[in-house]
Amino acid sequence: MEKKFSSFYEDGREDGKAEGRAEGLAEGRAEAEQNFAIRLLKATAMSISEIASLANLAFEQVEELAKTIRRPQSAT
Repeated sequence: MEKKFSSFYEDGREDGKAEGRAEGLAEGRAEAEQNFAIRLLKATAMSISEIASLANLAFEQVEELAKTIRRPQSAT
């Protein structure tokens, strides 16, 4: 019985590790895509659609980033 429990415990740990790695990779990929979009917003005059396509992000995500980065120039 103890051997069987130990096996389930180890299987669960391995599953948890694999799931954690997968989540970490997905979060890292999403962060990299967002950072890429931010760099494009700051450095280019590309449209939001173009940046969304290149960065593999939804239009709405890039639009929100653009609101914080591309502020309209005030007339002086």
